[in-house]
Order: sequence, then C-alpha cells, then structure tokens
Amino acid sequence: MDSPLTGFLFVKPPEWTGSRRAPGRLQQVLQEMLLAQISLKQGILEYDAMRHELEAKVRTLRATFNTASSNIAIANEQRKTLLGLTIASQIMANGAIVARRVGEFFDFNFKTTSECIPKNAIVGLAGGGDLFSAGRCTVQAAGSVGKLVSDTIGDGLEIAGNAIEASKEDVTELASIRSMVNDSNLELYNIAGEIDEIMRSEPSLRAEIFARGEAIKQLQGEYQATLAEGMRVFERLVMFRRATAAETQNSRYRDMAFRIFRNDALQKYQDAFELAARYVYLAASAYDYETNLMSGDSRSGQGFLNNIVKQRSLGQVLSGTPMAGTAGLADTMAQLKLNFDVLKGQMGFNNPQLQTNGFSLRKELFRIGSDADGDEAWQRKLDAARVADLWQLPEYRRLTRPFAPESAGPQPGLVFEFSTNVTSGLNFFGWDLGANDSSYNASRFATRIRAAGVWFGNYVDLPLADDPKVYLIPVGADVLRSPDPLDFSVREWQVIDQAIPVPLPIGTADMERYDWTPQDTLSESRVNIRRYPMMDAFHYSGVVKDDEMTGDSRLVGRSVWNRKWLLIIPGNTLLADSNKGLDTLIHGAEVPGGGGVRDGHGIDDIRLSFKTYSYSGN
Repeated sequence: MDSPLTGFLFVKPPEWTGSRRAPGRLQQVLQEMLLAQISLKQGILEYDAMRHELEAKVRTLRATFNTASSNIAIANEQRKTLLGLTIASQIMANGAIVARRVGEFFDFNFKTTSECIPKNAIVGLAGGGDLFSAGRCTVQAAGSVGKLVSDTIGDGLEIAGNAIEASKEDVTELASIRSMVNDSNLELYNIAGEIDEIMRSEPSLRAEIFARGEAIKQLQGEYQATLAEGMRVFERLVMFRRATAAETQNSRYRDMAFRIFRNDALQKYQDAFELAARYVYLAASAYDYETNLMSGDSRSGQGFLNNIVKQRSLGQVLSGTPMAGTAGLADTMAQLKLNFDVLKGQMGFNNPQLQTNGFSLRKELFRIGSDADGDEAWQRKLDAARVADLWQLPEYRRLTRPFAPESAGPQPGLVFEFSTNVTSGLNFFGWDLGANDSSYNASRFATRIRAAGVWFGNYVDLPLADDPKVYLIPVGADVLRSPDPLDFSVREWQVIDQAIPVPLPIGTADMERYDWTPQDTLSESRVNIRRYPMMDAFHYSGVVKDDEMTGDSRLVGRSVWNRKWLLIIPGNTLLADSNKGLDTLIHGAEVPGGGGVRDGHGIDDIRLSFKTYSYSGN
C-alpha cells in the first residue's frame, strides 16, 4: 500500500537548526496524517493477523479431519480383522466341541456294544450262559443316547454362548468406533466454531481499515485546503510587500531628497554637536581619571560618561558658561565643574604633598650587591638588556620620537623593562621593603609625576659623551587607589596620550560656505599620539640636583604606579659608534695595548628620581 504522506513531507536540511516557537497548521495536519497512517497500518496488521489465524485454523481443521478419518479407517479395519479372527476362532472352537462330542459318542458306543456281548455262553439243549447281556446293553444304550442328547444340547448352548461373546466384542469395537466418530465430530465442530468466530470478526476489521483509510483521505483534503489557504495568505503577503516596497521606495526617495535638500544649518548644527560631545566626553574622562572614584559613587565620572552618550541637545550656555538645570551637554559640563570644585578641597587637590625620591636599579630592582661578584652580575644584566636594533621594539616604533630615520640602519641600545608599585611593605619595584630601599606613601590614593631624572653611576670617568640621552616611557596601565580611605580597591588606566586639536574660532564667512563642516575648525587630526622625546641623563655624584630633573610634559600627571616602564639607552647618544659606546658603558674603557680588552669599570648603577605630588583623598 502506498504511503498516504507521499509528496507531503520533506527532510529538514542539516543546516537548519533551532526549534519553532509553535507548530503551524500544516505541521499539525501532517502530524495527524502520520498518526492516521500508523493507525491504518495497525489495522492492516490486525487484519493480516486475523487472516493468518483463519488460515491456521483451516489447516488445523483439515489436519484434524484427516487424522480423525485415518483413525476411524484404522479402527474399522481393526474391527473387520478382529471379527474375522473371532469367527474363525468360533468355528474352530465349535468344530472342536462337535468332534469331541462325536468322539465321546463313538467311545461310548464301543463300550455299550461290548456290554451286549454275553460274558459267558452255554451252547446246546441246556441253553444257559449270560442271559441279561442284551438287557444290560439296551439299558446302557438308552443311557448313552440320553447323555449324548444332553451333552449335545449343552454343546449347542456353549456354541451359542461363544457366538454371543464374539458378538459382544464386535459390539464393543463398533461402539468404540462410533464414540471416536462422535469425538472427532465434536472436535471438528469446535474448530469450525472458532473459524466462524474469526469470520464474524472479519467484516468489522475490514470496515475499520476502510474507515481509517477514509480518515487519511479526509486529512489529505484538509491538508490541501490548509495549503491552499496558506498560499492565499502568502499571495496576500507578496502583494502587501510589493505595495509596501513601492511605498518604502517612495519614502526613501523623499527621505533622500529631504537629506539632500534639507537645511544646511541643521546639518552643520548636528556636526557641531557631535564635535562638542566628543570634547565633553574627553573632559569627563579627565575628571574620572583625576578623581578615580569607584563606579558605586554617585560622583563617579563613569555616570557622566554614560549620560553624555544619551544627550541630544547642547543645553543652556550663558556668556560662554555652561549652566546646570537644563538637559544637555552644558548641564553635564556644569555638574562636572561643580563636583570638581567640591572635591578639590575634599581630596586635597589644592594642597598636594610634594616629594622627591630616588631609586637604584642595581640594588632596588635587580637586587645586585656592591661587591666584586655583584659587579659581574651587574655587567651580565646590562649585557642581557642589550638589543641589536631599537626599531624591532613595537613600543619604540609607536611611542617614541626617533632620533634618526629607520633608513639610517639599525640602532643598538639597552632596554630595561620593569614595573613600579605603591604598596605598603613593598619597595618601589614590588620587592619586600629592605634596608636602603625607597617607597612611596601607600596612604595616598594618587601619587603623580612632576619631574623625572636619570643618572649613571661611575659615568664621569668613562670616555663617552658628556650628555647621554635616554627614553623613559610608561607603557603599561596607571594604577590608582580609591579615594575612600577604607576601600583598598584599585583602578587601572590605560592612558593614551593623544594630541587634542584646538578648535579655531568660527567666522561668519565660514558659516556661509556650503562645504564648511565643524571638522574644518580642528588644527590637526584627533588620532595623533604624543610621542616621548629623549631626556638627558647625568653622572650620579651622590646628590640629586634640581636642575638635572626634567619636567617633561609627557610624564607630568602620570601615576608613578605603573604596570610596565621602559628605560631605553640608545648607543648612538654615547658615541658615534653605537656598539663601541655600549661596550664602554657596560665593560669600561679599553686597556691601552690590550688588543680590545676592557678594564671592566663601566657604569656601576642606574638611578631614577621622581618629583611627585600626591593627594590624600577623602
């Protein structure tokens, strides 16, 4: 039987994933058709089972009938055989009786005849002898005849009794055969009754199969009707989409025309607003960096940053001063100023603590002693920091102001990478605080740089340039503590020192130009990174002089607590021969007549010093 679902179903492609929110009407009809098909197959299987059972019963009836017929035939043959044997036996038995009786008769006659002969005889006129032999013979003969008659009658009765007995055995065999026939008839009747019962159930099963088939046809019709309804809905959807597409296209053309021919002042206002929002966002970022308030504080700059993104108007500005109270960028700027004016006194911005600290890279960073073994370890550390070409460092290429073009060739130098820390119990470089170590006040929430300097120990006696140059670059994230005295959490700031272009004044002529945009008022690009120039390094004489400190604007305001610093010493600033200058800086001057052997007295230390200002917080 063909499946009623042929042509209605298809297999889902493997790339279709997920599940439907709700089954559709077609899917529901298909499910009902599938259930109806299963029900029809069940009915067919039940009908086949009934047919197989009927065939089995018929085979059983046929086998039972054949077996019963065979048994009855065997019983009849047995009866005939037994009857013949019984008759033959009776004939022989009766013959034996007759023969015996005749034999007895002749024997008796012989005896009687012998009695008729006189036992003695007297011949002559005397006439004497056995005179009663004739009478005795007559009497015996009469008695013998009577006994013979009586025995013959008894034998006849015996023969009749034997015949009756044989007849009884035949009657028994016949009754057994008839009983067997009755039993077989009963068994065949029972089997025929079971067959009749099966035949009576056949019409209902057949009707059930046809009913289930008609149900599938009805569901097919319902499927076709639902599909037709869906196609009508789809056609209406296509018509709606066509109409909507035409309307949308007209609206787009109208919108395009509106955008092309809209008021030029509105466009310039929007561009000017976006530029102003960028500057307000930068101001809020600077406020957030300076105050370092946690996100849970209502005065935190993070809330202002979110608010700036949501603004769609400038707000109220009077005489160039942003006013609070009216939603817009000006309201955010006014709140920033009011908050900072209050926090300025609370956090100590107007009364910073000034401090100057010096640090030894050899002793405090690398933990190398001042003895002879320490000198060798120090030289090995300097050799390990040596690089063949500074241009291979991404930080040098991205953050420094190069002293020579890359086309001039490789620029060897020394590169030291380290981190700094402002934590109680640790020195400036994160080691356990020890003797002669320097550290900053961990009770201050922010410690920032005002000036910095670099010194080389034992440099004055080396045959090198008088004014070597170095790069000191904060590459990692600035770390600041929460201003709350009981909150020891920190925030990390990945500071990108960008050059903020200064907006130029706008004239009437600029506003009347059709191609003018607010971007024209910027003096330079907004994505330029301010690069770090080299700073002078000096000979360390045991005293840090103020005039040897460099107030580099690139470092001013940065936190002394930074995750990664780079100290770069270019060999080109030591001697014209960069490699020779680095060899001298590390291993000392060449011994005269030594064939390039050096005296081993290079610089014995590199020292850093920061002038800082710090705030106490709330």
